Amino acid sequence: RQAYARALALDPELAASATNLAPLLARAGEAAAGKDLLDRLITGHPLADSAYRNRAVVRLALGDEAGCRADLETAMKLLPDAGLAQALARFAEQRGDTASALRWHEEARRLDPRLR
Repeated sequence: RQAYARALALDPELAASATNLAPLLARAGEAAAGKDLLDRLITGHPLADSAYRNRAVVRLALGDEAGCRADLETAMKLLPDAGLAQALARFAEQRGDTASALRWHEEARRLDPRLR
């Protein structure tokens, strides 16, 4: 955490440090600060799929399930990934959304046929 914070102090535009620091802040009980960091990053880099993925984690820590799902779906649009589709399927299953879970499981298998 300290290394990422130092890197950002030296270069506030260092996207990788901001992306990686935010979930650490959330785990340390500072999720709002992590979200603010990623909000600023996404404003400047709206195609940064990893920033959306990590902001989803931070939003979930804040209890923002709708925001978490929206960020996961945005990351999926930017860079389709079978693992992310599986995560979306599990997210939907845990919330009782069977139709979405099925759709995301199918998308995961489409992206990686080895998942059959």
